[in-house]
Amino acid sequence: VGPTWLAIMWAAGALVVALRVLRGQLSARRIAEMAESNVAESWSAALREATASLSIARHIELLRSERVGSPMTLGVLRPRVLLPAAADGWSRERLRAVLLHELGHVRRRDTLVQLVAQLACALYWWNPLVWFAAARLRIEREHACDDLVLGSGILPSSYAADLLEVARSLSIESHAGAICMADSSSTETRLRRILDATAPRRVPRAHFRLAACALTLACAALLAVTSPSPSPRTAAVHGTLSIGAPFVRDPYPYGAPVSHGAVDLSLVATAVKARLGELEQCYERRLAIDPTLAGTVVIHWTIDETGRVPEACITEDTVGDPSISDCVNKLVREGLFPAPRGGAVDVSFPFVFARTAVATR
Repeated sequence: VGPTWLAIMWAAGALVVALRVLRGQLSARRIAEMAESNVAESWSAALREATASLSIARHIELLRSERVGSPMTLGVLRPRVLLPAAADGWSRERLRAVLLHELGHVRRRDTLVQLVAQLACALYWWNPLVWFAAARLRIEREHACDDLVLGSGILPSSYAADLLEVARSLSIESHAGAICMADSSSTETRLRRILDATAPRRVPRAHFRLAACALTLACAALLAVTSPSPSPRTAAVHGTLSIGAPFVRDPYPYGAPVSHGAVDLSLVATAVKARLGELEQCYERRLAIDPTLAGTVVIHWTIDETGRVPEACITEDTVGDPSISDCVNKLVREGLFPAPRGGAVDVSFPFVFARTAVATR
């Protein structure tokens, strides 16, 4: 498969994944626009309490929708928390636990991280490691928000019951543009971890995060230093081929004398130029072996009354490569030229081979 087809295949795959991401974002936006912004005072009070508990200063819009079965967080620049209509019957404790979980996504900016991960999957759709990393990122962000809920003092057994109840009300439809609190694929693993008293739940301290960032930057700098530098610009040798002015000459001793007729030399030159592509390819092949090849090859040949070439001879060769002279000889001998008037005619052509250097990386 050539580079062009590889580029087409990559672009097609990237476009398919990118369109899926766009559809998910538009779907989430549509759900938010159709949701109710006027919620019960108990919801607003629980939101204020959860926001204060997590020290979130920014304004968070709380919405209610009958079109979803799971609480979700959406919006990259304007974060919004959306609760299902079933939340009308939730207890105050369950409402607080759910809002703490969703606001954990807001504080961690998980909607932005998710969008970046989705775009990475679009660019590297052919790499299974990217998809694995994105899936692992989804699992770890839910664990992190679960830990925030448990760190606020909510009992693991109570929170596990809340999560199980939310998971039971899930709809089949998924929302790729939003972060849902529960999904059918990871609920069991999360429940086990929530009820596991030995699971680590401490949030890394600031100095640990700073050390991790410094280590990451150091590794990136080390890779940049040790990576092979771009190859220097080199000169690729290409060949140019031209023909000099044709001329009529007396017969050389290579053949018997012929009766000279008359021929239009411009038509002969046109016939030669029509086949110069073959000779240029021959020159390029030889230049790949010996980039110093250059010079002039003069060939003398006879054109009979039918336009054929019964005899030809190289009379001058400053290139010095037998393959080049053979290609010139073949071009002439296999050619068909304008038929001369009044008998055969001898003509000579100089073929000029020159080198040109083109800068490449």
